[in-house]
Amino acid sequence: MQKFEEKEIKGKEILLVEDSELQSAVLKNMLEEQGFVVKVAGNGAEGLGMLNQHKSDIVIADILMPLMNGYEMCRQIRQNKTLKDMPVILLTQLTEPEDIIRGLNSGADNYVTKPYDTEYLLSKICSLLRSPDQFRNNPAEQCVEVTYKGKHYTVRAGRSQTMNLLLATYENAIIQNRELNKMQEELKLLNDVLEEKVKKRTASLTVEIAERRRIENELRASEARFRGAVESANDAVICLEAPGMVYLWNTKAEEYFNYSASEAIGKHITQLIIPERNKDSIQRYFDVFFKTGIGRGADKAIEGFACRKDGSEFPVEVSTAGINVNGTWNSISLIRDITERKKAEKKLKNEIETTASLLALSEATANTVDIDELSKSVVKCCCDIVKCDVSLFYLWDAVAGKFRPQSSEGLIKSMLPIFRSENLSEDEELLKKALGTGKPELLDVNFQKSSSAKKKLWDPEKMEWLNDAKEIEIIPLLNISKQRLGLLINVYREHREITERGGKLIQTISDEVSQSLEQTRLFSDTMHKTMELSHKIETIQVMHDIDKSILSTLSPEEILETSTRIIGKIIPCDKTTIFLIDKEKKSFVFASGFGLFSLKKGSLVPFGATNASEIIDTRKPQYIANLMENKEPLFLEKTLIQEGFMSHVRIPLTVKGVVIGILSVGAKRPAAFTTPHLQTLEKLASQISVALENARLITDMEELFIGTVKSLSYAIDAKSSWTSGHSERVTKYSIDVGKDMGLSEAELKDLELAAILHDVGKIGTYESILDKPTKLTDEEMNMIKQHPGKGADILSSLKQLKNIIPAVKHHHESYDGKGYPEGLKGEDIPLFARILAVADSVDAMSSDRPYRKGKAMEEVYSELKRCSETQFDPVVVTSFLNVYSKRT
Repeated sequence: MQKFEEKEIKGKEILLVEDSELQSAVLKNMLEEQGFVVKVAGNGAEGLGMLNQHKSDIVIADILMPLMNGYEMCRQIRQNKTLKDMPVILLTQLTEPEDIIRGLNSGADNYVTKPYDTEYLLSKICSLLRSPDQFRNNPAEQCVEVTYKGKHYTVRAGRSQTMNLLLATYENAIIQNRELNKMQEELKLLNDVLEEKVKKRTASLTVEIAERRRIENELRASEARFRGAVESANDAVICLEAPGMVYLWNTKAEEYFNYSASEAIGKHITQLIIPERNKDSIQRYFDVFFKTGIGRGADKAIEGFACRKDGSEFPVEVSTAGINVNGTWNSISLIRDITERKKAEKKLKNEIETTASLLALSEATANTVDIDELSKSVVKCCCDIVKCDVSLFYLWDAVAGKFRPQSSEGLIKSMLPIFRSENLSEDEELLKKALGTGKPELLDVNFQKSSSAKKKLWDPEKMEWLNDAKEIEIIPLLNISKQRLGLLINVYREHREITERGGKLIQTISDEVSQSLEQTRLFSDTMHKTMELSHKIETIQVMHDIDKSILSTLSPEEILETSTRIIGKIIPCDKTTIFLIDKEKKSFVFASGFGLFSLKKGSLVPFGATNASEIIDTRKPQYIANLMENKEPLFLEKTLIQEGFMSHVRIPLTVKGVVIGILSVGAKRPAAFTTPHLQTLEKLASQISVALENARLITDMEELFIGTVKSLSYAIDAKSSWTSGHSERVTKYSIDVGKDMGLSEAELKDLELAAILHDVGKIGTYESILDKPTKLTDEEMNMIKQHPGKGADILSSLKQLKNIIPAVKHHHESYDGKGYPEGLKGEDIPLFARILAVADSVDAMSSDRPYRKGKAMEEVYSELKRCSETQFDPVVVTSFLNVYSKRT
């Protein structure tokens, strides 16, 4: 950079008034490198205050600033007798003639637009410093009438000042034109890169079939026309600085969004082009991007929607890059209108979806041996390929002579139970022609003029989903010997154009699915015996796993949840649930399981609302092969039917001859369970019952142990009327703090024991000392200080209490190391001991003693805060106050 003569610069002080910290830092650094002394103000009001205290040699001010803008600041300088002759340069992104006129009227000596050439700016500064009065050599202001865009403006300024600002505007225009040309070249490079990506993306869509080639060719032609239009135009370029403020807005951006540069610059981008629904997510993106330069859309193209000034939206493709300026991230975005491309893509997408669905159907029929999965894939592909509204898949049951419902796509939820429960007879009028010819048949329902004629085709109640159909497509599924395998029914709620291609698609679907059904049947027969043997081996292994899993926990909830999940591995079912018996409420309680969605866990089912109550008296399993045969189902059975279940097994959970619950396994197909399944479930029910009883016994023992410990604690507290209930209150405080600090259930149990027994060492302390109303002697205090150690000694012989001994021993240690018995400090003191120290002290301070009255809780809180980090752990104090200060 050019160095100006030292005599022009030496000792010269510049006041820089700029609200952008980034821009002021860059400009300040450049000026100081030249040798200027630079002071910085964040707005016009602050700048005037600094000038009134100390006059600078020249002022450089931004225009758009909070509190006071550059125009107002300039006017006030000119009105100040002391400051009026000080040179002022306005530095801004505003380039409209109205803005320049305002600059002249405000009394500015020069007007430099951003982005600026530093050499140019320095030359203007030095020019004003050489002859600061040459621009006001005529004290009398001249009035010049200016007309722009139909408006009349009166400009009051000296002749030299006016000429200087006009020349500056012209020079800025030349500089900006040079920069725009450079940016045009960069945009062309970016366009080339984006076009290359479009070529690669388009090329990757090529497939083998002739129909798709034709569509591909159409797309290439469309893309070529689109690229030609893009190449002849420029993209919108928008530059932002944190937190999303616009500081560059090119001509194409003005065309796209109908905002002029002067309207856009200085505003947040979300106020201009971001749709209302996206503003929050875009702001969150900016919060990350302007800190890290990283985010979705950084350095890659993304698609979305943008808003014009009138609120209308259009699709755009945005490429964003991060620019790091002195540690602060800015962004530059290239925005392209992709409306035409989206139309072409939509057309291509329809063809791709059809082709992809055909490929998916082909893959499903080639690789799937599970009829349920196959049928789901088939109905989904039918809806995608032929664009039907509903597709239904039926399997032929040769024994019953009926088509049984298998899968559906497009049915509303309320119709699913009807579909799943209604078989179709081969004598249905709707099916006769297609079954007779063995070929797909399309029925135009509108040809049936009367409702009675339509009723001849189908039962409106039995096949409700056909009632609003315009066209119905019946596709028989036959094997190579023309034997029935199944049936596809496609429903159209609007008329569609019938084409030769559509007919071929339907025939292709029929052939593919029929062949796959036959292969699946053959494979199923081949694998049946192998699977039976494998299942028996797996059953033995899983039952062993259940033994290990449910016997490794004492929680009834975990036992039940683990059992129901593992049962699903060996029993082919759609639901497994366990209901426990609540005799007081005469109800079953839904305790655990999966697959039943109409009831929440914990829900009550009265004994009279289900026939499962029979098991309480009989203590025998209940097996229902087909729920649909129950003509008057009770509430729970009706719920199962509504969710599609058709068969289930119920096994009693028995302890000492009494039924305590019921294990239920259900399936969405009739007669789903065999004798081996029942035998396996009975064994599992026995295992679960034993595990529940063991858990109950151990829980009872734990409760007995806790009760004994509490009795000992209460006996110690009773040694003095002043400490009655002390351990109980300390326990409550400790548990509440432990929960707030996120301790586990096991840790909370240990903490509870430690709190109950924390003063067990006082068992050897004389009541006369505990009840003494005057100050204790040194000897008496030493006896009191022995109780933590004595307590630890008393508990040391009980291995069940080894985890709490450190807490009992050290609960009188101080966080600063001045406590007893060992003078431990900070986190060397066990966590439980630190919690007990706070809880013990709170109860001691708030309770009456023979020598004083208890303090109010507000005083206790203040004392805790005062002694935090000295006597008490600050983390524990904070947790205690979080819990208790809110309650008061």
